Amino acid sequence: MSSKKMRTVGVICLILVVLLAVALMGCQSGTNNTPAAEPPQSGSTNNDAPATDGAPLQVAFLISNMSNEFMQGLVSSVEMAGTERGVEVTSFSADFDFAKQVSQIETAVNQGFDGIIVDAAQAEAVVPAIKYAQEAGIPIITLHEDATEGVADAFVGVNFVQGGQMKMEQCVKDLGGEGDIAIMYGGMGHEAQILISAGYYPVLEANPGINVIFEDTGNWAAEDAAALTESWLASGKALDAIVCNNDGMAVGVISVLRAADLAGKIKVYGLDAASEMLTYISEGYANATILTDRDGEGRAGIDIIIKMVNGEPYDKLVLIDMILITPENVKDFM
Repeated sequence: MSSKKMRTVGVICLILVVLLAVALMGCQSGTNNTPAAEPPQSGSTNNDAPATDGAPLQVAFLISNMSNEFMQGLVSSVEMAGTERGVEVTSFSADFDFAKQVSQIETAVNQGFDGIIVDAAQAEAVVPAIKYAQEAGIPIITLHEDATEGVADAFVGVNFVQGGQMKMEQCVKDLGGEGDIAIMYGGMGHEAQILISAGYYPVLEANPGINVIFEDTGNWAAEDAAALTESWLASGKALDAIVCNNDGMAVGVISVLRAADLAGKIKVYGLDAASEMLTYISEGYANATILTDRDGEGRAGIDIIIKMVNGEPYDKLVLIDMILITPENVKDFM
C-alpha cells in the first residue's frame, strides 16, 4: 500500500475513534442528568410510610388553636410522630376561627396533601370541608376534637367524658359533698367542651349538695378566664370551687385568686396536666388536673393516616384513657 493511502486510512481510523469517544461521553452525560431517588434520612423509621419517587408522605395537621401549652404541645406531638415514621407534617392553626379552618382544609385538598388530620374548631362547621376532602379521595381524620356525625374517616382522641367525670368527682370529694361552685367552659360548641362538661352532669345529679352558682365560657384562654373570675368575685357571692374545662383557664383563674389573696381558699380544677398547673397543685394553689396523653394521640393519628394510604385495615375510633392528678401523686408527673 502506498504511503498516501496509509495516511488516508489512518485519518479515517482516527476520526472513527473520536466519534466513538464523543458518543460514549454523550451517553454518560445523559445518565448523570437523571436525578436519583434520595436515600432515607439517617435514623428515620419510614418503612411503614408510603412514598412516591423517594418523597415522604405529606400530611397537613389543622389545629383549632395554639392558645395554650397543651395545644402547642399537641402540634409538637403530631409533628414528632410524623418524623419518627418518615412522614412530613405541616401544621396550620385556625386561631379559633372555624371559617378559617374550613378554608385551610379546602386549601390542603387543593394542594394535594396525601392525608389530612383535623382538630375540629367547631364540630358541625367543618363537616362540609371534610366531605370535600373525602370526595377528592384524600384520607382525612379528626384528632382531639371530633366533627359531628362521625363524618371523618376515623377519630383519635382522649376520653373527655371520663376526664370530666373524674375531675368533678374529685371536686365533690374535696368539698365533702357540699358547696357552691362555678363551672368555666371552653369555647362553646367545641367537641372537647361538650364532652368534658357531659362528664360533670351525672356527678352533679348524684350530689345535690353541690350548687352551681355560675357557669360561663372562658374560651380556653387564661386572659378570658381571669376577666370572668374577676366578675364572679365582684358579684359578692362566695365560691368554694371553680371547675375549668382546661388548665389554660385554670391558670388564669389562679392568677386572679392569688391577687385577691384567695388562692388555696377557693379550690381550682383543670384538665391537660400543663406544667404550670402541676406546679400550682404542688404548691397548694390548685387541687386537681387530668393528664391527656397528647403524644399517644399524635402517634395514633399518624399511624392511622399511614394505614389508610397503604390500604390497610385501621381503627375508626381510638380513645385514650385519662389520668387524675392530685396533690397525692403530682410529683410523679412533674
